[in-house]
Amino acid sequence: MKKYLLHFLFLIIFVGDLVGEFYQISWIDYSFKPFIMIWIAGYFLMYSKNINREVVRLALFADHLEK
Repeated sequence: MKKYLLHFLFLIIFVGDLVGEFYQISWIDYSFKPFIMIWIAGYFLMYSKNINREVVRLALFADHLEK
């Protein structure tokens, strides 16, 4: 059931982003864009139960690592 809910949520985010892009309504587009990354992170966390916690932490916070 969680899997279907998660995919339905992605569908809503995807359609919202497409509507903003298609009709050139920037506030809709800018509102839905961050939810795509949040959804990806949530999906990764839900299905990363068997992965080493350090690897999960590195994957989620890789953009904050010092270069």
